[in-house]
Amino acid sequence: DGFGTPKFVTQTNLFTTIGESLLKDAWEGYNVCLFAYGQSGAGKSFSMTGAKGMEDGDGIVPRICDGLLRKIAAEPKKEGFEIKLEVSMLEIYIDDL
Repeated sequence: DGFGTPKFVTQTNLFTTIGESLLKDAWEGYNVCLFAYGQSGAGKSFSMTGAKGMEDGDGIVPRICDGLLRKIAAEPKKEGFEIKLEVSMLEIYIDDL
């Protein structure tokens, strides 16, 4: 409807649009990366991590982690087989780590 009316997406929609494919690729053994860039106050941290206590509040990172942990828990145990999960997260704010 033009300029001036902000558009928002739900955390669920964000996960469905982006997160599900990242979850699938990570489960298949690929390294995945999610990068958020933009001006202060745009919602990057909220989209990545979410907010506790809000309906539909979990961000994309907790949803991907939850999905991986659920898949690991459901995976039948195989002798000599190990699942290794590593997660790193970095936030740079005003040139500070």
